[in-house]
Amino acid sequence: MNSIPLLSLVFLSLVLLSSPSRASDIVNLSADNFDSVVDGSKFVFVKFFAPWCGHCKAMAPAWDQLATALKEETDVVIADVDATIERDLGTRFEVRGYPTLKFFRKGSKDAEAYQFGRNVEALLEFVNKEAGTFRMPDGSLSPDAGPPEWMLEAFAAARTCTGGSVECKDALAKARGTEGPSAEDDPAGAVLADFFVKFVGKFIDEGKSPAPLKKESERLSRILSGGSVDPAKKGVMSKKNLILVKLLETLEGGGRPAEEEDDDEKDEL
Repeated sequence: MNSIPLLSLVFLSLVLLSSPSRASDIVNLSADNFDSVVDGSKFVFVKFFAPWCGHCKAMAPAWDQLATALKEETDVVIADVDATIERDLGTRFEVRGYPTLKFFRKGSKDAEAYQFGRNVEALLEFVNKEAGTFRMPDGSLSPDAGPPEWMLEAFAAARTCTGGSVECKDALAKARGTEGPSAEDDPAGAVLADFFVKFVGKFIDEGKSPAPLKKESERLSRILSGGSVDPAKKGVMSKKNLILVKLLETLEGGGRPAEEEDDDEKDEL
């Protein structure tokens, strides 16, 4: 009589045990992989924790959300070290309590102690400031994200360039080469720089018309709003669109070419 319910419970237990848990975006570090991850090639934010630590358990959801919010940032790693197992790492980085947070900058292997808030907003504000990212807690890009200063200056120069198309595009390429990131030092930044040069070049070719910028921005917006974007490509596409949006805002009155600003300053003097 009780065999059917018993079999059902056994089956349910097997299903629950075999169901995969949600994959975490946190990188687990150990003595075997620590130095290969914290090698100076990326920004790495590390939490040293103990499984029994109440404070560690309390901040775990915020740490997990931080990792998920930043998962599309190729230059940022959010990591965990179980210091009760990796005792040598705990000693090496002077871990005396839990959780202990250490930040490693790109280009350095030296640890910096983090001593600010432990909610996701404070953690994300810190990473955004130090790593130059613009992520919101839900992983979307902040409205403050946009082209770096060299792009804005190059675009202002393109707008006021009085030479022919070839001459103006040569000046644009020169600005990209001298001010923009290299593919070796910043692959993600180099992709955006090449995108910028391509579409500002079209802007120049079409008589400084905003049409090519608008057309590409509308295309990217449609793709991003479609909901079927490959997560690995979504971040780059969002950044490309933000560059175009900021350039269009400049054309529509959000900013003036550099030469016009200089003239105004001279008039005031």
